[in-house]
Amino acid sequence: MAKKKNRGRPTSYTYELGMEICLLLCGGDDGDPQSLTTILKNKKFPSKTTILRWVFDVRDESFKDFRYQYALARAMQAELYADEIIDTAKDRAKDQPLPNGKGGYSSDTTGIQRDKLIVDALKWVVCRLLPKAIIETVETPKDQLQPLTVQVVDNDEPKPT
Repeated sequence: MAKKKNRGRPTSYTYELGMEICLLLCGGDDGDPQSLTTILKNKKFPSKTTILRWVFDVRDESFKDFRYQYALARAMQAELYADEIIDTAKDRAKDQPLPNGKGGYSSDTTGIQRDKLIVDALKWVVCRLLPKAIIETVETPKDQLQPLTVQVVDNDEPKPT
């Protein structure tokens, strides 16, 4: 029997390489999550197109481990960003006690605006990452599907007096 020929370029994927990428996504050694774009600037990693192929090519079972690692890494990244939102919101390091002795703090307006920008950006990312990472799609069997009923309500009708 003839041996099946492999087509296309050989993949550079290894379990260790996939693990390294995923660890960097959720903080790596310094605990600061990195974007995929930032990680892939390092020439030791493959191109973004290659990574996306590893994630989306479900026909190729050799990337199954990476897809699982990647989903977990993105979920963990969202959790870390959520923690960062809380830490940023609670950080009072830039605040100065008011000189009147009655308590309270004076805040640097520029610092507040910067923190607001950070929190808003992180909230946006968390909202995009977390649902995709943890919500499972449950398929309803076709024999249990129910027809959709739509009732049209006209709100322009005069109300009875």
